[in-house]
Amino acid sequence: MIHDKANFSRIVNESFRDAVLNAVNTDQVFPVYHYTSTDGLIGILTTNEIWLGNVDDLNDLTEMNYGFEKIILPAINESSIISEETKQKLRELIVLARNKNFSVSKGNDAYKCNVNIYVFSTSKNGNAYTLWSNYTKNNNKAGYAISMNNTDVTQAIMSALNARKERQQSDINSFLFCGKIIYSKKKQIDLVNDYLTIFAYNLEDRPDEFEEIESNAFVEGLLILSLFMKDEEFSKEDEFRYIVLLADEITDTNSRYKPYLKFINVNGNIMSRLVMPFDSSFIKEIVVSPYISDQDKVEQQLSFFARKCGRPKITIQTNVSKKIR
Repeated sequence: MIHDKANFSRIVNESFRDAVLNAVNTDQVFPVYHYTSTDGLIGILTTNEIWLGNVDDLNDLTEMNYGFEKIILPAINESSIISEETKQKLRELIVLARNKNFSVSKGNDAYKCNVNIYVFSTSKNGNAYTLWSNYTKNNNKAGYAISMNNTDVTQAIMSALNARKERQQSDINSFLFCGKIIYSKKKQIDLVNDYLTIFAYNLEDRPDEFEEIESNAFVEGLLILSLFMKDEEFSKEDEFRYIVLLADEITDTNSRYKPYLKFINVNGNIMSRLVMPFDSSFIKEIVVSPYISDQDKVEQQLSFFARKCGRPKITIQTNVSKKIR
C-alpha cells in the first residue's frame, strides 16, 4: 500500500485522467475541420495562432450541464456499488468541480486551485449544417471550415504547453485532452458505470485521508468526461474536441512564452481566449460555406489571400453540396 499521500495523489490523478483519454482518444489520423468566421480565418493565417475559448463562454451553455444532469448524477444515484455516504460526498464535490475548484497535481503534491478550461472545437464533418448555421449569421453568409490532420492540432497545442515549462515557476499546470464527442446515451451511461467501477475498486481498504484524494481525482475526471458528452441530436456535428486545463495563464502578450490569455469584447461581454501558436502550414484545405452566393469570386479571393500568406498549397473547396450532411 502507498503511504505517501502526495505520491498517491499523483497516481490516482493520472489513473483517472488515463481512463478519460482511453474512452475518447484515438490513434487514427484523419482530417478535422475547424469552422470559423472570416475574421477568424484571417487571424489564423496572418498571425499563425489559434484561439481556444473559455468553457464558460460556450455558445450553448446547456452542453455543460448535459453530462452531469442526464448521465453522471443519475448513474451515481442509481449505483449499487458505492455507499449512500460516498454518493453524497461525490454530489458535494461535483458542485465544486462544476465551479472548477478542484484538485490538480502540483509536482508530486496536490493542491486546490482555480483551474480554467479552454476548448478548441473541430469536426470530422467538413459540411455540417448546424455548424454552417453558427458561422454564417452575417449579411454575406460567409463562413469557412479549415481542414487539418487531428494529430497536427494535437502537436501544436502540446508544443505550446511544453514551451511554458521553460518558465522557472512551480505553479504552472497544464493538461491536454483530445478526442471524439460521445453522442450515444447508452455509451455515455456504460462509460460512467465503468468509471464508477474503477472508483469503487480503488476505494477498497483505503484509509479515510486517502479516500478524499481518491474522490477528488475521480470527480476531476468526471468533469473532463462530461465535456466529451453531448445530446444525440447534435451527432451530425461529429465533433472532435481539444480541451486544455490551465492553472497559470500568462496575460503578457509580448511574452515569448505562449500560450497567453487575451480578453475580447463579444457583444458587450468580456470573454477570455487562450492564444496558441499554430503553424498555418498544417492547413490542408479551406472549405467555403455553401451559402455564399458568388463561389467563384470567393475562391479567387481566398487563393490570392493564401498565396500572400505564404500558403499557396492550401486547397480551396467551393460549391460543396447544399444537401448538407
